Amino acid sequence: MGEQFSDLFDGDRASDFAEVLRRYSARGVLATAPISGLSDSQLFAVELDQGVRLPAEYERFLRFMGLEAGGLFGAEVILFPDILGIKSRARDMVAEFGIDVDLSDALVFASHQGYMYFYMNPEDGVGNPPIFCVAESQSIPDFTANSFTEFIYDFSLS
Repeated sequence: MGEQFSDLFDGDRASDFAEVLRRYSARGVLATAPISGLSDSQLFAVELDQGVRLPAEYERFLRFMGLEAGGLFGAEVILFPDILGIKSRARDMVAEFGIDVDLSDALVFASHQGYMYFYMNPEDGVGNPPIFCVAESQSIPDFTANSFTEFIYDFSLS
């Protein structure tokens, strides 16, 4: 079972993602919701599924709260195991709607109701690359955030 939200702030575990959870909790959403990260074998499964090396900040996120995130993401597809196969689903949508983007070298890490996908190119920015969004209604992707951590931080404020 995952850790409780209040157990994450002993000083040694504080991180950017802990700060995101603090802000989310301040809005009265979290309380005692569990938070847990992925094991090495689960991380390997994500990397294998995506076909790309995981950027450092994304791997850190998955290790910290990639399995349970204290209710932060609601019904969004961003946690394991739901993220397995997400890149394939995004590529199918891009092909179906003729969207001008090649996701071959991308890491697709989130989906909103199957019509919007968020991705990064691991080579851009190395450990914390910029984030883009592709959706059924778009002909090209939109720039979304300067980095993965900025995306998560902004999500926590929305």
